[in-house]
Amino acid sequence: MCWGCHGHALLLGRKTATERMASFLLDMGPRAEFHGYGMPAHIALPMSRANIADRLGLTVETVSRTLLQLQCDSDINVAGAHIGICDRADLAACAAP
Repeated sequence: MCWGCHGHALLLGRKTATERMASFLLDMGPRAEFHGYGMPAHIALPMSRANIADRLGLTVETVSRTLLQLQCDSDINVAGAHIGICDRADLAACAAP
């Protein structure tokens, strides 16, 4: 099994919804950096909440609820398809199983 597949299997099998979402959002930063934008404070989500739900093995409702909870915890700021990372360290702590 490839490392990416193993990491995704771990994400789906052992992490909570919050851990999955935090991991997903943190993974989006290096992708933006790779394309020459630096480590962004804001991430433009390239997919719908339904696609994110499919990717993370969650329901659309759980994705919305989890984003709202992370926003209430002041880890992120949600503005449509843009996510502002307010507290990267706390978001990383949320991503740990």
